[in-house]
Amino acid sequence: ATVAVAGAVALGAVQAVVQSGHAFPRPAVEVPAHASMVALGASTVPGAVVVLPLVASTVDGGPGLAMAALSGRATSAMARHSQDHPATTTLRALLQRAHATHTPEVARRVLAEAGVAVVVWRPGATVMRGEVWLDPEAVAADLGPPVLDGATALWWTDGQP
Repeated sequence: ATVAVAGAVALGAVQAVVQSGHAFPRPAVEVPAHASMVALGASTVPGAVVVLPLVASTVDGGPGLAMAALSGRATSAMARHSQDHPATTTLRALLQRAHATHTPEVARRVLAEAGVAVVVWRPGATVMRGEVWLDPEAVAADLGPPVLDGATALWWTDGQP
């Protein structure tokens, strides 16, 4: 019985590595917008970090969670998203309200008043479905030009720290 359990555990570990597409250990990746998230964490600028796209693939959630850890702020990032998750639905409605303003200043104010400090587009993110903004250019059309931190586009809603 012990051999069978050990074999099942070993088989499960091999299957997990094969299905994830990454060998163990996984390669370390740089946290997107590292300098901006550290500055936000040290600042008095209020608000959360909204990480776009909202609906993440199974490998896209980690960078958003790392940004939240660095900034010490609430975040929209989740390890895994469901299109119909209540948090995703609520945030998508807020983003649609900002999108509907058609004025970057008003759109940023709508987000700031709802408790958003910064909107971040994860570089290399996979857009799954049902997003308000499908790429950084669409976000820029509604929120104005981004601030770049390396390859990461950020839109500060009420002042950059």
